[in-house]
Amino acid sequence: MKLSSVSALQLFNIIRFGTTVLISILLAKSDLSTTEISIYEAFLFFANMASFFWISGGQSALLQYFPNLDSDSKKKTLFNVWLFFLFASIIAGVCLFLFQNTLLGLAKFETPPPFDLLCLFLMFNTPAWLTPIFYLLSGKNKQILTYGIISFSLQIIVVMLPIWFGFTLRETFLGLVILGVGKFIWSLFLVAKFGDLKTDFTLLKTYLILAFPLILHVLIGSSVEYVDGLIVTSHFEDGTFAIFRYGAKELPLTLLLIGAIVMALIPQVSEDLKSGLQQIKIETQKLSKWLFPLSAFLILVSPYLFPLVFNPEFAESAEVFNIYLLIISSRILLPQVVLIAHKKNYFLVLSAIIETVLNISLSLILVKNYGLVGIAFATVIAYLINKLILIYFNWKILKIAPNRYIDFGSWLIYNSLLFGTFLIF
Repeated sequence: MKLSSVSALQLFNIIRFGTTVLISILLAKSDLSTTEISIYEAFLFFANMASFFWISGGQSALLQYFPNLDSDSKKKTLFNVWLFFLFASIIAGVCLFLFQNTLLGLAKFETPPPFDLLCLFLMFNTPAWLTPIFYLLSGKNKQILTYGIISFSLQIIVVMLPIWFGFTLRETFLGLVILGVGKFIWSLFLVAKFGDLKTDFTLLKTYLILAFPLILHVLIGSSVEYVDGLIVTSHFEDGTFAIFRYGAKELPLTLLLIGAIVMALIPQVSEDLKSGLQQIKIETQKLSKWLFPLSAFLILVSPYLFPLVFNPEFAESAEVFNIYLLIISSRILLPQVVLIAHKKNYFLVLSAIIETVLNISLSLILVKNYGLVGIAFATVIAYLINKLILIYFNWKILKIAPNRYIDFGSWLIYNSLLFGTFLIF
């Protein structure tokens, strides 16, 4: 069976998310305390906080830039972008190590993760985020899936085996570093295979001009997740951080499946706008048919699932989770793909600033009276407003009507089902 680029990335992301969930369940069922689990979550939290914005922005810029290059330039671009990821990883790791005391002062962790291993993990693991992109741009869709199965299976092993054999969390973190080194070596092998190992500062400069606003967009817009984490740690005890992190997740697979559509369709929309817009509508309709009903179902069962799957201490996570399920209402709308196709990257930055200011302000206001639930509602409201701003810009500035890439009829029906379920139950 032929595997499309969209399907390959979606399956890769399903495996990645499934790995995260499985590890969370296994940790909760282990002999570790809630505070110890929070240390593991903090390890990943700080690593992601130092790299998520330029990883996502850098990937999107490569997907936007790559289709219009000639063959020789494409090979050089793969290597030069890998170099950018390498140097950015080193800088991020060094900065994280130097400013660890400042971060810990803000986060107020009584027992912090080991920053020496954390920084090494960041330096080696982060360039490997380009591996599935290299496969995608080289038309190796099956290899995307194979790489995901192998790498995430190894992740489960290196995290859980030390704990099951009675070692400390430090051995788990050391295992993650070793796995990161292995993935780093594989990414270097791929860039040597598919790319041309020559620096080209002209290509790199053009790439960075495209990447910079996309990096800013992700940094500003997505940093709220990490700000929310800091708000939680400043208002509640250490154990609450794990409770919030376990609940502060959208419908399992939603973000990852939609993210796969975005990544796969950016090159298509850049090459052919008309067919690309139609493809956005087709792919989002496919997902809506089962993501919205599944979200409604999870609203009903999550209060019973969280204590059962994790442990009774995580019952409060279900309340946060149910609110995050509502984000699918705006997540399924993809006006950002249209903007990126038209290289209007800086407007994404402006919209992200509005979203972030609104989100943080609402979080600080609502947390006082509603606790963790208030922080979750702030995220839902701010994200919806951001998508409406982007849709308006496409319509009024780019003259692209929303109905060219959004099926409003089915969208309204699915949202009635979702919000109706939430309000009733």
